[in-house]
Amino acid sequence: MDALTALLADLTTRQVVPSISLTVRVAGEEVFHCCRGHARLDPPRAAVPDQPYDLASVTKVLAGT
Repeated sequence: MDALTALLADLTTRQVVPSISLTVRVAGEEVFHCCRGHARLDPPRAAVPDQPYDLASVTKVLAGT
């Protein structure tokens, strides 16, 4: 999980994405959670673990997958 945490940190540090929130569950049990970056850029506001994200039309792709 350290490699995954490092990857997520790199993506937000290099500003590939403004924020990332990732939870991995196995058999209903949370085995990994990481929240990094900024939920808002101006003015800056850090992303929090229960940060809501507006997925807009992305939900069609997620539901179809």
